[in-house]
Amino acid sequence: MRYRTEGAEIRLYLAPMNKKTANPRLDELRGAYASAVLSFNAASAALILHFAADSLPADEQVAAEEQLRAKVVAARRELWAAYRQQ
Repeated sequence: MRYRTEGAEIRLYLAPMNKKTANPRLDELRGAYASAVLSFNAASAALILHFAADSLPADEQVAAEEQLRAKVVAARRELWAAYRQQ
């Protein structure tokens, strides 16, 4: 079941990432990070549904979620590095 507040929470989470800066590179990195987070959350939700249904997800689903987690970490590190260079 999807509650109306879920969409609002996502918008609130991403709102600071939607603000444009004077640095287009930072905007690009923030967008890439936000996209990676959303992809990871979607993959995680699918796994959570499997566990809630007491079923085992496919190995491919688990591997995909792990790869997406690594992309989030890489995007976050790249974003932090860009902020430090300012």
